[in-house]
Amino acid sequence: MTPPAIGPAVGIVLVLRSLIFNLAFYIVTALFMVVCLPLLLTPRRFIMAPFRWHAKCCSWLLGVICGVRFAVLGREHIPTGPALIAAKHQSAWDTFGLVPLLPDPCYVMKSELGRIPLYGAYAAKFGMVFVSREKRAAALRDLLAQAQSRIADQRQIIIFPEATRREPGAPPDYKPGVAALYQALAVPCV
Repeated sequence: MTPPAIGPAVGIVLVLRSLIFNLAFYIVTALFMVVCLPLLLTPRRFIMAPFRWHAKCCSWLLGVICGVRFAVLGREHIPTGPALIAAKHQSAWDTFGLVPLLPDPCYVMKSELGRIPLYGAYAAKFGMVFVSREKRAAALRDLLAQAQSRIADQRQIIIFPEATRREPGAPPDYKPGVAALYQALAVPCV
């Protein structure tokens, strides 16, 4: 299905709104990282509330600046205990929009993200699951070990089964990690 054509004026407005949102997103994220620096020295539970606040703030900014709204249908089916959340990764929203919907989420993310100064420290503090995709079989074993640890802590693991962003409507390109997690963890999968 081809999206409807838009005029040049509408296109300029969309680009401008996107640029403004991106600027606001990075400013809020930088402020969050600076203000919450002392929390890196505390137990993880102390930093999860600001993590959730950051996610809600970014979703709010997306609505105010870009007019993007979202609705959660079937919220009653979202597990409250340990679970595997296999989400389609179509935009940056997926990296923060799911956080407020879950009691104690953690993302599976490529290990390169853990090496980004400050961001990596926060991701480690949040207890994200890091995967070295180039290591193949060893990466899968490490993924399973980390995931089992998070599930033992009663957390919800968010994984993007295709391991990267995909265009809406693109044919699926699922990686083996999600199937291995589903089989090994024996928790509900949404």
